[in-house]
Amino acid sequence: MWDAAQATDTDTAELKKIPFQQFLRWTQSSVQKKKVFPLLGNLTGYLLAADFVYAGRVARPSVEDVGRVIARMRLGSLQGLIALGQPLTVKSKADDIVPSFKYVYDTLEKAFTAEERDWMVFDPIMVEHALCKYSRMFGGDHGGSD
Repeated sequence: MWDAAQATDTDTAELKKIPFQQFLRWTQSSVQKKKVFPLLGNLTGYLLAADFVYAGRVARPSVEDVGRVIARMRLGSLQGLIALGQPLTVKSKADDIVPSFKYVYDTLEKAFTAEERDWMVFDPIMVEHALCKYSRMFGGDHGGSD
């Protein structure tokens, strides 16, 4: 069965990767003012999208995509940016949060070799997750759980 799955042509139309933002919107969608997935909040929807990225079914998000997610969730990863000294507050706008996340991402990307980045699966999702953990260690209470 695994061989058959590996041999599947993923370039066929029905197996194209779903754009990240489209998948994220789908997890938060409503029909007649009722959420389709009432138990999926912003964080769980994002984590599900990230899982599907790593499973190969959702397209990898850009740094800017993940920066917008951080701005929308306003949880630990935003606190991580603040703890790193980025000129942000919990009330900062996405227009300020996205470039701050990009700056931290770019700085970290330059700090590691290509081999190290490959080894740790360095990508915007991983950096967002690391920022959350950083905030738990060094940033104090972030008023949420992620």
